[in-house]
Amino acid sequence: MQNLMPVIFIAFVVVIVIGGIYSAMAARKRQEGLMELAQRLNLNFDMELDYNIPGRFGFLKQLDQGEDR
Repeated sequence: MQNLMPVIFIAFVVVIVIGGIYSAMAARKRQEGLMELAQRLNLNFDMELDYNIPGRFGFLKQLDQGEDR
């Protein structure tokens, strides 16, 4: 059983690394799809996070009201 512990640990690390790589590839594919859609709709697409959107669009405050948001 002691000899099996390093193998299990290495397998666990490999699974985590593969999951991280897959996640990064999926995120990149989503971003490329959104960029393509924006180009087809003649819109601008910026991949950077923008935390100022709710401040610029006051009507979004209504999305925080009510049940089952």
